[in-house]
Amino acid sequence: LAQREYKRRHDKIAQFIHWELCGKFDMERGRNWYHHKPEGITETVEVKTL
Repeated sequence: LAQREYKRRHDKIAQFIHWELCGKFDMERGRNWYHHKPEGITETVEVKTL
């Protein structure tokens, strides 16, 4: 596969993991992981996501 395809797959997996972590720690997230757009730094009392 071309390098951009590897990067696209990597970015989609990271997007899903971020979406799942937001749900686990009661952080704001979209309804579906594929519509989720991670923001910069998000912080709660329990966790900080980058």
